[in-house]
Amino acid sequence: MQRIYLIPLILLFALNCNNTSDSGNDNNPAGFETPLNPYLQFGEYWYKGEAELSTYTLQQARYGEIREGIAILIQVTEPFDHKQMVKADQPDHDSKHIQNVLKYNLIKRFTTGIYDYSQMMSVFTALEAEFVPASYKVAYSNQDWCGQYYTEMLNEKKALKVSHSSYFSTTPQKPYSLNKAYLEDELFNLIRINPTSLPQGEIIMIPGMMASEMIHQSIEEQEVEVTLSDRADNATQYAYAVVYKEVPRRLTIFFDKQPPYIIRGWEEVTTSGGKQMRNKAELQKQLWTPYWNQNAVKDESLRKQLGL
Repeated sequence: MQRIYLIPLILLFALNCNNTSDSGNDNNPAGFETPLNPYLQFGEYWYKGEAELSTYTLQQARYGEIREGIAILIQVTEPFDHKQMVKADQPDHDSKHIQNVLKYNLIKRFTTGIYDYSQMMSVFTALEAEFVPASYKVAYSNQDWCGQYYTEMLNEKKALKVSHSSYFSTTPQKPYSLNKAYLEDELFNLIRINPTSLPQGEIIMIPGMMASEMIHQSIEEQEVEVTLSDRADNATQYAYAVVYKEVPRRLTIFFDKQPPYIIRGWEEVTTSGGKQMRNKAELQKQLWTPYWNQNAVKDESLRKQLGL
């Protein structure tokens, strides 16, 4: 079985999003610029009882045209019950089923003519993992004026269980299983946790749910070639590229070489309306804040800091 090593934590407490971590690791493949103790730095950054909120300008292909929109990326640590596959609201830290995860929510919003799209992806990735994929759960939803679409993938003991619920009759309605493999949808979290864990070379990967739904592609294992290189137009960043061999699609994620490995943007070459097109997202604003406590009218001013 493939193994992936993320963060061998010695001390880990999970109180909502307020945790501490103190650990070291000398695993430093050539080409990565990491501090002497990257995991101590991880704890200082992520265990502050707040979330990192990032907004991106978005260019999204749909129906053969590029649409202007916005993407919002929320990343935060939290306790996760991997038996029930839900966030542990009142975690028992003595329970073997409770693990800290890095969660991201990615929201995309754009319009197509008179109507609009709202898409959301949620991924829960273990901080200490010896398995592939490293994520316990992936959930995706799409809402537009035609109807709703929901897909969920659970990392069960022997396989990945996928289930759909959709307004459209062509969507599979019965759950099915996939062999375990790396997930495109977990890459944002793997980068933030420990980019030395990113796979390279020719591997099997399960394509992203959001991208698969947009091009009406079934979710199944595919052969890809993945490479890590310096970003051509910015020496302070890496470019992590995933090239699919069975479909004409390429995803490139740009992130800082130095911790905390901020995701600066991404590009996706894909097809839309029978034409090759390029989706693009570029980081605009960032804010650290406990957003779950900021739901009063007066807190709406914070949206301006994110360009919303």
